[in-house]
Amino acid sequence: MTDSRTPDAPATSAAAADGTPDWAGYVMVHHDDATHQVHAMLSDGPDPTTWRALDGGAGILTSALGEQGLRDPHLLRSADGSRFYLIATDLDIRVTERPGVTGSFWDWLGRHGSRSINVWESADLMTWGPQRQVEVSPPSAGMAWAPKSVWDPAAEAYLVLWSARLYADDDPDHTGDGIHRLLGAHTTDFVTFTEPRDHGHPTRSVIDALVVRDGGFTDDDGDTDDDGTGWVRFVKDEAAGLVFSERSDDLHAPVWEPVSDSVTAGTETGIVEGPLAFRSFTDGEWYLWVDEYTGADRGYVPFHASSLTAERWEPVVDYTFPGKIKHGTVLPVTATEYARLVERV
Repeated sequence: MTDSRTPDAPATSAAAADGTPDWAGYVMVHHDDATHQVHAMLSDGPDPTTWRALDGGAGILTSALGEQGLRDPHLLRSADGSRFYLIATDLDIRVTERPGVTGSFWDWLGRHGSRSINVWESADLMTWGPQRQVEVSPPSAGMAWAPKSVWDPAAEAYLVLWSARLYADDDPDHTGDGIHRLLGAHTTDFVTFTEPRDHGHPTRSVIDALVVRDGGFTDDDGDTDDDGTGWVRFVKDEAAGLVFSERSDDLHAPVWEPVSDSVTAGTETGIVEGPLAFRSFTDGEWYLWVDEYTGADRGYVPFHASSLTAERWEPVVDYTFPGKIKHGTVLPVTATEYARLVERV
């Protein structure tokens, strides 16, 4: 994945006779604390528990703008299947010498971090167009971190959610007690965004929101499972240090119905954040990965369940990652896309 002009090749390959994509495997993008680049790995065929690094583990995208550091990459296929978008946090935590830092470095970043996100586009997951930055957080916010996106059919646009600490309008220097909130804005092209609005929880201090559509599923035998409708979101409670889940039929509802107060409850897992979720295209099983950064400090730890609205998620017993993997996205890829990517393993 080189940072060069995006080719005009389509992002999809031939579909099966019933119109479903010919999925062959999964690609995953993540950040690395050592490089502050975007890295990638590929599943071993359709097996969502065994992974190998792309390009020998080297970074696939490097930032030349803003902080010149990348974290929390989110990869999505466009609604029409013609291209891919990759968005990421504009942050380099290795740069600790900054004007005004007198106490906690992370607290300072929450007050004065970048309010922009990074954006790339690709038609084939192999070559990427030029990097651009878009300022999405308002001046009352201290940052714009961990952007994630989901297609909003009602708005016919992508809803992008990100984490921010918000400060009072009469506190332009952000010296007061900022509150952790989720901000969201719509875009159709990841160039122009609507004014952000608050998507935060009514009672919790929240960051790292992932919203997933909970809909029907057709397996390899052609059987359809319509076990859910609406939306499920996985969010980190910053104060409690856990990831909880909730559901809603309305993507923009101010209050969502609780599902799981802690997706790692009953397991030997430290404080977690950065949830990602995807569904197996072979058997419909759901996978939920959470980034553990205390205790064993393993990075992503995978869990699974038969339903996206499971109250309890079970740890995946046997899995293989090519090292410590942190904040990112898993996306299914077609046979054509997989064949190109596997050449780089």
